[in-house]
Amino acid sequence: SRLRADGLGIVFVTHFMDQVYRISDRITVLRNGEKVGTFPTSERSRLERVGKMLGKDPEEVAALERRGEDARQAHPGKSKVLEATKLGRKGAVEAYDLDIHSGEVVGFAGLLGSGRTEAIRLLSGLDRATTGSLIIDGQRMSKLTPRRAIAAGVAFCPEDRKLEGVILALSVRENILLAMQASRGIARSLPLKRQQELTEHYIRALRIKTPSGETRVCALSGGNQQK
Repeated sequence: SRLRADGLGIVFVTHFMDQVYRISDRITVLRNGEKVGTFPTSERSRLERVGKMLGKDPEEVAALERRGEDARQAHPGKSKVLEATKLGRKGAVEAYDLDIHSGEVVGFAGLLGSGRTEAIRLLSGLDRATTGSLIIDGQRMSKLTPRRAIAAGVAFCPEDRKLEGVILALSVRENILLAMQASRGIARSLPLKRQQELTEHYIRALRIKTPSGETRVCALSGGNQQK
């Protein structure tokens, strides 16, 4: 049977609102699994539509946009905390430049296999760079190792939590305290009471759902392992 022209619909998926307004006639807004409403594209402004998506007034959305724009502006007075120049690793990631100033939040974006993770691993000493230089807080980091990176204030949160983020056979307490104990050395172990206090603090602060601090991490859900 032939399709009727008035019975044909197209679902368009995108992250860019300008594209939605350019090609659509109606916009249906969903939030938290519920339909907020369906509106002709020409009836409401972009800020009103985004407000419906977020559950906020247009004025609040405008304020958020201004705040984001301010954050993207350069801050000449801010000190440079990290400077990578032609940093790269043969066969893994092409040489790149990166400057990060105090107070900035910088994100790397790209498809799987584009080199995002590999680029970050060079900054944390997990992989050794074969080209370029890295300066952290004014100190040139030659032959960077994870231990030196941590001492300089650089931490790495891996995307594969089970393989690199936790030790599944150890308890919540032991995983929470691993880095802290490593920084103190074997000879200066934390007293058990202090370990328990710190564990309870982070369980509450991160809202880790666990029967106790002595529960093995392998028994937790993936989200709680991530915390």
